[in-house]
Amino acid sequence: MRLQSQGEISWTLAVLLALAVGSAVAWFYRRETRDLDRPWSWGLPLLRAAAIALVLLMLVGPVFRWQRVIGSVPRIDVFVDFSGSMLATDELAGEVIGEEPAGRSGRTRLQRSWDLLTGEGRQPGWLEAVRQTHHVAVHLVAEDDARLVWDSNSDQPIPESPLAAWSQERSSSGGQFTNLGDPIAARLLRGDGPSAGKRAAVVMMSDGQHNAGSPPAVWARLSGDAGVPVHAIGLGGFQEPRDVGILEVSAPASVSAGGRVGGQVIFKDLADPGERVRLQITLADQVVWEQTLTSEQVPQRRVPFDFPVAPLIERLGATDEATGFERTRVTLPLSVSIDPIEGQFDARNNRLDFRVAANLRRRRLLLVDSRNRWETRYLFNLFDRDPSWQVETVIAAPRSEAGTVVRDRLEGSFPADSQSMAAYDAVIWGDCGVNAFSGEDMKRLNDFVAQGGALVFVDGDRDGLRSLARSPAGQLLPVKWSDRPAVVGVRGLRPTVIGSEQTALKLAAADGVESERADIAAAASGGRPTDANAVWEGLQPPTELRAVEPLPGAEVWLETIPGEASDPFPALVIRRFGGGQVVYLPFDQTWRWRYRVADRYHNRFWNQLLEEIMQPPFEVRDQYVALAVGSPQYAVGESATIRAQLRDAAGKPLSDVIVEAVLQDASGAVVQTVLLRGSDGDRGIYEGRTAPLPVGSFDVSLRAAGYQASQAVRTSLLVVAPPDRESSRLAQDADLLVSLATASGGVYADETEAERVWQAIEPLSDGRIETRRYALAESFPWFFAVLGLLTAEWWFRKKTGLV
Repeated sequence: MRLQSQGEISWTLAVLLALAVGSAVAWFYRRETRDLDRPWSWGLPLLRAAAIALVLLMLVGPVFRWQRVIGSVPRIDVFVDFSGSMLATDELAGEVIGEEPAGRSGRTRLQRSWDLLTGEGRQPGWLEAVRQTHHVAVHLVAEDDARLVWDSNSDQPIPESPLAAWSQERSSSGGQFTNLGDPIAARLLRGDGPSAGKRAAVVMMSDGQHNAGSPPAVWARLSGDAGVPVHAIGLGGFQEPRDVGILEVSAPASVSAGGRVGGQVIFKDLADPGERVRLQITLADQVVWEQTLTSEQVPQRRVPFDFPVAPLIERLGATDEATGFERTRVTLPLSVSIDPIEGQFDARNNRLDFRVAANLRRRRLLLVDSRNRWETRYLFNLFDRDPSWQVETVIAAPRSEAGTVVRDRLEGSFPADSQSMAAYDAVIWGDCGVNAFSGEDMKRLNDFVAQGGALVFVDGDRDGLRSLARSPAGQLLPVKWSDRPAVVGVRGLRPTVIGSEQTALKLAAADGVESERADIAAAASGGRPTDANAVWEGLQPPTELRAVEPLPGAEVWLETIPGEASDPFPALVIRRFGGGQVVYLPFDQTWRWRYRVADRYHNRFWNQLLEEIMQPPFEVRDQYVALAVGSPQYAVGESATIRAQLRDAAGKPLSDVIVEAVLQDASGAVVQTVLLRGSDGDRGIYEGRTAPLPVGSFDVSLRAAGYQASQAVRTSLLVVAPPDRESSRLAQDADLLVSLATASGGVYADETEAERVWQAIEPLSDGRIETRRYALAESFPWFFAVLGLLTAEWWFRKKTGLV
């Protein structure tokens, strides 16, 4: 038995109103009785106030409700797909275009699914018909959430629409992706408490466009094994509508100013076979790339693009002379578009903006080794061929006969001063000891890393780095040498748990691991890979590596695959040193990864590794201020790291200034203000992270006391929505829904035949639920309670002589 409310106001409001009015009545009444003896002076006002309060509580409509279950009543869980594709309007299966049934014209799939549950017009829906014989729970599935929105055991009315059933936070746009696997599995495994009853069936109402998460067939099979069939009701037509649209752009985040932008446009191509479709990439009103294709009528299609960067920089007028600022990169605001076609289903996704950063400054790399090893030669060739890198090699010569080290400022020699050293972005240090270097050289190397430089140690078989460990530069090394001999017979390498999360070690391209692994002969006999380690396991392992142990504070990103009787050995160790980062590789055979796949993985690994550990350069600066926002493009919800550097008129860094980064949208309105905190006082570096970013293009500038003139130093970033998975396919995936029903012993029906599902569920119940209600406010006890209080008050007033 439960006490419920069926009135116009809530219990809380009614109680507060009753207390307020009752107190006011008692206070006025007390003026008449204050001269009486106790208890009459306060008893009479309380009797009147209590009677008034009971009358006001009738506004709540208090009701005692209890249920009695006779026989066996099964539990039915109904899951309604609330994703973006369910907001599409289309013809019902079997209907002729333009002849939709009355009352359903223009209604979305989501609305039609709700009509099946709640009814249309005056016709009752299925929920009303079975709530006395079945325990029904209705859930809405949006993205990774399956939310219970109605339970027949509750006394709440059936929601009029799914949007009303969902919280206020969910917009009418539906989910951005469809996951019919994980959230439903979690809900079914979790249940809803001991009073939920035994589940007898599951009903899925969806268009079947599952595009994220685990396959739904997994939970459907488990449900069937437990004797709980899954019945599927399909919504939407079986034919894809005529439509074209840009789904995604795959392009590098940055390129060299003298290089080319290459990537792929992923677009929907559902025009008629043979129809011409045109793709364009534009910068403002200038077409920088264009291609006309013949439609292949496929939901997804990839087309490569390639165009030069230099003419675009010239068109933007983004040179230092034109802007008055020194720039290390120029952000190219690009747009890709596809021409609309006649009778197109949705033209809103025919254009997509993206950003590419053109690096005006070539990144500088110093390659130091004791000899021209295979590893050194391959690394030099790799970076020397890349127009975005300027690589210099130092082959360390022994000391002169006098024991001195000769240094000059010519290219190819070790930097002779701190300023020359600071000009490099990264240093790769091979199997080279301290013999050929002075103490000042080692100090400059220490300072270089401490001030934000990137350093990679590549060990070899001559113990050069072991001798380096005993020098002042030894504190840079993130490892210590073990007493064990070199490790031989390595089976392969694999990322650790921490390493698998790092971008630097993700060697698989965007088109999937499977296609890449097929190119590796060592993995030719393997099936489809199941994790991100697949590419690593197929690469040629080193023949031997140094046995080392990571120092405290260091992280192991890569390790050997252990044998039957051995533990894994570190294969890539990283540690932060001051403002920079240091990486140690205990082997010098990454060139072996080129076996039968050229430089695909070798190039990708080294570029991604250096990109991970290098400090990004400041994008724009004047005499006093430098500013950087990292990537030119972010996904919605991500946070950007904003970096700034401040100097005084003499060029000295400042570390005690209050600095804010200001983000403004296209209209000039301030979207966010980010307080930057000092991260490197010696260099005047400040850093801060934005709050999660909304979709849009934003200008970023700095605000600091005494630096008003430098507010013109600004850069920009673009925040884009995730790829639109919901609009890529809109036809009902009946095959998936049929597989769910078949795997669990259920029934599949199109929405026009939903009665088949209801008929399959009806025999599951051989009982009924009897619900009774007792309206307290309309009952004799309540009436007599009010009457009794008023009668008692009248009697006592008469007794005290007030009547």
